[in-house]
Amino acid sequence: MGNMDRRPLLKFVQAFLDRHEKARYYFRRPGFKRVRLPGMPYSPEFMKAYTEAMAGQAPSPVVARPARPGTINALAISYLASTAFRSMSPNTQAPYRNFVARFCKEHGDYRVDTLQRDHILRMMGKLEKPGSANRLRKVLRAMMQHAVDIGMRSDDPTRASKLFGSSRTVTIHGLKRRLRPSRTIIRLARRRGWRKRCYSTPGSAGPM
Repeated sequence: MGNMDRRPLLKFVQAFLDRHEKARYYFRRPGFKRVRLPGMPYSPEFMKAYTEAMAGQAPSPVVARPARPGTINALAISYLASTAFRSMSPNTQAPYRNFVARFCKEHGDYRVDTLQRDHILRMMGKLEKPGSANRLRKVLRAMMQHAVDIGMRSDDPTRASKLFGSSRTVTIHGLKRRLRPSRTIIRLARRRGWRKRCYSTPGSAGPM
């Protein structure tokens, strides 16, 4: 066997074995088209293709068909070309772009001005993890704020929706506070000399 380059793979490069157990290399950048890289890593032909992929790739189109004015598809095209989106780092842009693409695939033909708070809450409620629901709201809020800026909407329906979270609402000496999970609150209350009856968490009996 010849000498193999032991250096780690370059950024965005992934290796696969084909059915003949031959290594294949691809440039796979989130939100961009996959590009086959010829030769072995760090070889001249490999580095030439890699450099071209890094410098000249265009993102995969989010909307594959012409977008009707006023629709989610039209908003997505405008938002992804906006200064707000382009000023993000590439690592931030990629998940935003992927979300927008998925959202357009399911809702792209609907009009932007018909999206209401109840729709957003239902979409958030369908997601299993609070973090996923909050990311949905975050990207939708960026899109809706852009819609207001360009006159596609007069309001932002995400403003009336709330983040999902694991923190609890507690009542300590008559004051409601959104703090930490209940066990931590109990330990904190005991450490400070508060009696157990002075606080409550959702699902508990409340103040005694």
